[in-house]
Amino acid sequence: MNTTPVDISTCIPVEVTDEEHTLILMMRTMRLNEIMCVMNLNKFFPQELPRKDYHIRNIISLHFGKSYEVHTVRTIIEFMSTQPLFDAMFQQYSIREMIDKYIGNNIAESANAHELYLQPYTTTCIECQASLKPVYAHRPRTVMSLT
Repeated sequence: MNTTPVDISTCIPVEVTDEEHTLILMMRTMRLNEIMCVMNLNKFFPQELPRKDYHIRNIISLHFGKSYEVHTVRTIIEFMSTQPLFDAMFQQYSIREMIDKYIGNNIAESANAHELYLQPYTTTCIECQASLKPVYAHRPRTVMSLT
């Protein structure tokens, strides 16, 4: 958090809704990428899972190296799930479907948008089926020993 003194005369007041204000306060407790992981885990695990919020808290705390309280995770899940605007932020979208739609719209720039250009462990181009010749570049390496 930025603790640099701010000149109040240069600040511009901005109106925020109660939901936006709550989100700002939550982001002071947990970063946005962590909140997104909480919501994705909440959608991943079934509702019937006993102590679901404890499992999510443990996973997030372990992954990000922090120690969150269960009530923090529970509050975030409850708020984000009950607010349609924020619940929509955490919908899962297929990257493959987005790329296919982009390519299918005949947009001139979409010609080179592909997930993979080469199949793994092959010498055949996916797009044109042409045979490819592997080229190996040798670069100088420095080998160091700790002994």
